Amino acid sequence: MDPGDLNSDALSASPLPPMNDTGTRLSRAHRAKVCKGLLMSRLKAIEAMEGRLDNISKYSFKLLNERDDLATMLANEKEEAVRLATVLGVSVHEPGYVVSYGVMLEQCFEAHLEQDETNTSRASRTRRKQ
Repeated sequence: MDPGDLNSDALSASPLPPMNDTGTRLSRAHRAKVCKGLLMSRLKAIEAMEGRLDNISKYSFKLLNERDDLATMLANEKEEAVRLATVLGVSVHEPGYVVSYGVMLEQCFEAHLEQDETNTSRASRTRRKQ
């Protein structure tokens, strides 16, 4: 149900009664029924909005927890990176262009693979000499 919708499917629509001889269209009972229907419809719309508000609260709580977890992970990762840089004697605040992590990781693997190939070649030459 759309929260702004004041019509309720639960209430049956009743036609307006015919004019009586005094010219009043709605009897007191019918006016009370219309007012009650309007009130019930609005209460149902408010309950639907409360349900949506509860869902938003639950999702917001989950989102804040995830944000806190991510912030903790990033802080730990940064702390380890700074510690490693300190051990290696690298300044973490060097000005200028910094190559991306992905490019440096690729170069690291290439260097490692080249070293493995060199070690493998040396080992096979050593075996051939024996």
